[in-house]
Amino acid sequence: MSGPWLVIPTTPPHERSPWWRLALWAYIAWTVARLVQFDESYRAVFDGLNFGLHELGHELFQPLGHWLHVAGGTLTQLAAPLVGLWMFRRQGD
Repeated sequence: MSGPWLVIPTTPPHERSPWWRLALWAYIAWTVARLVQFDESYRAVFDGLNFGLHELGHELFQPLGHWLHVAGGTLTQLAAPLVGLWMFRRQGD
């Protein structure tokens, strides 16, 4: 399975720059800290993506019946990070 949307890096993971990962981990730690504090005024950058995935799930599961139409939003929200994890593991990150 390949295409222009699927780019598998040829550089081994140990030769890639760790700075992008460090910046991402720092942002994730900061986001989790803010969410754990239940700061009502805080909105993560990923909120819009999360909402979009949730609503897309309703539309994707609509043809499969009422129950899956209702549950489809949550199913898609839960599946999206797992798909991302699978993609990162597949490319060796």
